[in-house]
Amino acid sequence: DAPESVEEAGALLGAAITKCNVTNLPTLKPPKGMHSSFATMSPVPSSELFCRLYQLRELLRESPKNFPLVAAPSLLAVLMKLLGVSSSLAAQFIQDGRVNTPPLWSTPLRKLWVDSVVLCHVSGESLTGKSRIDIYSFVKNMVALAGLNPKSQKAAGGTRMAALQVIAGIFSRLPKKLSPWALDVL
Repeated sequence: DAPESVEEAGALLGAAITKCNVTNLPTLKPPKGMHSSFATMSPVPSSELFCRLYQLRELLRESPKNFPLVAAPSLLAVLMKLLGVSSSLAAQFIQDGRVNTPPLWSTPLRKLWVDSVVLCHVSGESLTGKSRIDIYSFVKNMVALAGLNPKSQKAAGGTRMAALQVIAGIFSRLPKKLSPWALDVL
């Protein structure tokens, strides 16, 4: 069930992100005679999310470089949904402890997410008009998120670390576009 286009990969990723927020996942009972601690969830939300993020990143890497990716703003919106899910799951995890682990706590998932967000910006850099991605506003929002108190609910779930890594990735991949603006921010 590997996606054939970035649009399809984005849709499948959106479905996987939605599944992460579900607290009642079906569990597989262990074989007869084994302790109940061997019960497992099916499917494990983070494993599906990892596969979907990996597929999206690979398709973004393979996208043609000579013209802009029109789907980049839509893919970016799907990817940003993961920030909200991760921080809300972190708040629930701290209170209850029985919900899914926030996805952006996982270093491999966070790395794939950061790479995908940066590739969306790089692929959609030359879009014009209403479909253009406002990279300056995006980086300002990420700087604001990175500057939040680490114990606040909005910064929980690996979102601060993800914001810092996205800022670093965007500055390293689009230095000519952001260098004049970066001085104003700093």
